[in-house]
Amino acid sequence: MTFISNIERYYLQRHIDERKQGWLDEGSAKGAADVLQTLLQQKFGRLPDWASDRIHQANTSTLQRWALNVLSAETLQGVFEQ
Repeated sequence: MTFISNIERYYLQRHIDERKQGWLDEGSAKGAADVLQTLLQQKFGRLPDWASDRIHQANTSTLQRWALNVLSAETLQGVFEQ
């Protein structure tokens, strides 16, 4: 049996927690991107490649802001400008 010191255990747990957080952030951004894309397609029809690219490169807070912009934007470009 291998001995793990308290310091090693601490850093191992910290690494595991950081990895979990990364996975959660990625999943959250992907879910937000999917929702935004669905909203935009419903309101404006098929999305051009530039819009899909911007959506999939954005972080979660930007995606949430754009999703709120869908409510008041009159054009697809207006969603991303505000």
